[in-house]
Amino acid sequence: MSKPIHVIVTLCPETIAALAEALRPKQAAPRVLKGRPPYASAAEPLDVARALEGRASVTVRELCDALAIPEERRDQAAATRLGTELRRLGWSPTQRGGGGLRERVYRAAPLTDAASSA
Repeated sequence: MSKPIHVIVTLCPETIAALAEALRPKQAAPRVLKGRPPYASAAEPLDVARALEGRASVTVRELCDALAIPEERRDQAAATRLGTELRRLGWSPTQRGGGGLRERVYRAAPLTDAASSA
């Protein structure tokens, strides 16, 4: 039976730091879309307001088309962000359609007498 051999290795601090970094679990870097963090709105608020001009109602799909949001970014998160922005601008969600086909539509808030006389 052979005897085990013990070897002592001396490593410089830079090598130890490099090994520690290599063995550390990798964390995914935060996703950034066009210089914006992932939690940013699917579109800028001013763009949303411009896309809504002259409309009495709009669906999220119509708004995505007007804002030229690519199909691969049209997910539930984008729809939620756009819906939040629409509600912030005073639009309210409703449903239209019947016969089993319902569609969520956002409608502009009606003007009040005080706002229309201004």
